[in-house]
Amino acid sequence: PDFKPGKVLTKMFEEKKLGRKSPQGFFDWSAGRPKVDKSKKAGLFSVENSMAIMLNEGCRLLDEKVVTGFKLIDDANMAGMNTPGPFGGGKKQFEKWSNLLEDLADKTGKDYLRPCELMKSGGFVDMRK
Repeated sequence: PDFKPGKVLTKMFEEKKLGRKSPQGFFDWSAGRPKVDKSKKAGLFSVENSMAIMLNEGCRLLDEKVVTGFKLIDDANMAGMNTPGPFGGGKKQFEKWSNLLEDLADKTGKDYLRPCELMKSGGFVDMRK
């Protein structure tokens, strides 16, 4: 149930609004390929929310003793995605990011997004190894 299609997609599917095939969906395809106004931001993505989720998942790995220190997680992130891991920024932002996740969990109804105790407390800061 946590990873089922969202309400908007489910409603559109039920209403047969399948995009180009129907020709309704997120855009009106009746006159051909729609022009997308790229100057308007949808506001659907937040890098900070993504980093908060990554930090929370990393803290869960530490808490469950899957890894012995957060350096391994940050190093794996750098090796795999060529971006810094969540713990560098998380050491300074964990309180703010914990609040972001509480809000996100409330808005979405997805309790798995709530920050774990290790993240909320900042106890991971001393778990570098």
